[in-house]
Order: sequence, then structure tokens, then C-alpha cells
Amino acid sequence: MITISQPRIIKNDSYAQLESDIRIDDSIQTLFFRVESKYVEYLSPERSDAFLVALLFHALDHGHDLHFVSPISSRLFYQVESTLIDFLISIYPERDMRRISIFSQLAHDTLPTAGAVGTGISCGIDSLAAVARQSDAKFGSMCLTHLCFFNTGSHGETGSQEEQQLFEERRKRSITFCDETGYPFVEVISNIHEIVDRNFGLTHTYRNVSAVLALQKLFSAYYYASAYMAPSFLEHTDDPAYFEILLLPMLSTQNTNIYSSETSVGRYEKTRLVTEYPLSRKYLNVCNVKNINCGWCNKCLRTMLALESLGKIDEFSEVFDVAEYRNNRSKHLAYHYRRYLSGEHNHVELHPHLRSQIGLGVKLLGLTSYFIGLSKSRLRNIKIIYRICKPLYRIIRNNQK
Repeated sequence: MITISQPRIIKNDSYAQLESDIRIDDSIQTLFFRVESKYVEYLSPERSDAFLVALLFHALDHGHDLHFVSPISSRLFYQVESTLIDFLISIYPERDMRRISIFSQLAHDTLPTAGAVGTGISCGIDSLAAVARQSDAKFGSMCLTHLCFFNTGSHGETGSQEEQQLFEERRKRSITFCDETGYPFVEVISNIHEIVDRNFGLTHTYRNVSAVLALQKLFSAYYYASAYMAPSFLEHTDDPAYFEILLLPMLSTQNTNIYSSETSVGRYEKTRLVTEYPLSRKYLNVCNVKNINCGWCNKCLRTMLALESLGKIDEFSEVFDVAEYRNNRSKHLAYHYRRYLSGEHNHVELHPHLRSQIGLGVKLLGLTSYFIGLSKSRLRNIKIIYRICKPLYRIIRNNQK
């Protein structure tokens, strides 16, 4: 059983946080969502919605029932209880989840809300595509009003100096973008990684949505930038990004609707959309490795290849080392071809736009790299099998003596 106390607000001159005591067996920890003090009026201690979403996957994965002292929004409870729990159990058979019970009073009314519409700002392709599309004035009351920056684990979970530096650099870029565009900057910091299992890839959607729901009095709608197209639904279950088109509506409440943004277009078309957004030439950051685009990781390379195929790469010389890219272009194309042969989703999508540029030499280089990687993988598997079988062989041999 996990017991979640009545949420409360703690504040000082610089920040305010919505927090609740989480009792798991005999251990008690405080889970919090921290914002700048100017957003204190938008925190929602009347509801435990943020805490339900934050803890749901962990509770299912460990077989813990959930008991809330404070009410849960009736819409959220219905969606989780009637559909989401059984859905998650069915798509993770290997995790041996069991059906848990949720004990809570229900709140059927709505909270006062500022009617804000938000999305995240990381300055990646998905993020900038969402900002570009959802800032269109034709959407009226659904037009973007606020940009958000959440620290719920995506910047690292160990608290190391390197992770803190990466977080601060990304945060600074996002603030600068908001200053230039005029969007209010909403930052939410949570210690959720100290409470739930450290597997951000499996839980990022729940973590980030919980940060949104902590501010239900601010947001009437929130666009969660999609990473994959809707047809990839349930292609993989190791990342909830594949089925967010189903997941996000079930994490919405009477107050705040969560939408999966740009699910109708793939990464290549999102890149095209981003090239039409002038500020992307100054702020685009896709790197997995550094705060600046390294130019060599998978995300940097596939983005530069897409930009070149669109005839736009020179326009992004402020955020990529275009000269270095051109000097190593054959290697980059061979790298893409290897990833394409491996069936990697984003490179399969990109390949039709690069096919005419891949000559025989590049194909041979990519094929060689692919087969070397395949051989290494099989060799590792053989070594693993050998390590498992060797002691078994010794036992059998000794029994025969």
C-alpha cells in the first residue's frame, strides 16, 4: 500500500512547492513540485491528481494499492480505473503487474483556472515543431500562451556535477528563447526520481504530465510534443512515447486537457516545419551528448542529414558545424545507411530523401559497418551462452564421474 497525504503548499520569497508525504510500507518520503513563487496561486492542493499520475506506473510495477487522503478528479479516476490500469497490465506482460486498487474521494467540480495553454521548450525538433504549430493565431483560445521547462529526470537522476551543469545550460537556453519570443517561462522542479524507480525511459510521460497537473489552476490545455507518429502506436512498449496518443487523454482532468502534439507527421516533416520557424536557426538543439550540438551523435547526424536533404543546412550554421559535416559527409551517409539497414525507425523514414545521394562506395562502407556490428553482437551472445553453459557442463561432467 502507498499512502499519499493531503497535498500542501510550502513557500518562501523565491519559490513555492506543492508537496505530499508518500508512505511506502514503512518508509516516508516527501514528493514535491517546485515553481517560482509568482506561480503559487496556480498550484492545486485541493487535488491529488499530480501525485496519482506520478506514482501510477511505480505502483503497478510493484503491486502497491494507492490510498489518497485528498480527492482525485472524477474524470481522471474514471479513465485510470476503467481503462488505463488494465491497458498497461496487458502491454507489459513481462513485468508481471497486478491490478491495483485506488482508494480516494472523488471531486466532480472544476477548479478556477487561468486558461493558459502550455507546451515544453527544450529547443529540440519535437519541441520547436510544437511551438511553431501551436502558436498559430487561428487556434484562438487553444493558441499557445506559456512555455514550460520540467526537471523530472530528463537531465539526469544522480545529482552529479555534470548533470547539474547540463540542466543549467539547457535551462538558460530555454529562458533566453522565452525572453526573445515573449512567452512566460514556467519551470517545475520535482524530486520524483527519488520516489519512483530510476527508469526515465519508461516513465517520462507520467512524470512530465504530473508536473502539468500540479498547475491545474494555470493550464486548461497542454500540448505534449510527440516523438512518433500515431501509426507507430504500440510498435514498442519500452517507451510510452509510442502510445501517448492513447495515454495522454486518459491522464487529463476536468480542468486540464493533455494533447499529443504533431502525431500526424514524422520526424522528417517536423524538421521541415522547424526550418520554416526563423528562431530555430538560433536555438535548435538536438544533441544527446552535450549542451551544444556535437555533430556526431545519432540525433545530430540524422538532423543534419535531413536539413541537407531539405536544402536548409547552411541556414543552421549557428547551431551546427556545417563545415565539419561536409568534410565527413561520406562517413555520415554511411552511418545513416548502416542505421537504415538495422531498421532504426527515424533512419528508415529519412532514407527515401537520401537514397539518390548514396553511391556504391557509401553503400559498401555502410554494409561493412553493419556486418561488423552484427558479428560483434553475435559474438557477445556466444560469449554469454558460453559463460552460462560452462558451469553447467562442469556439473554434468562431475556427476558422471
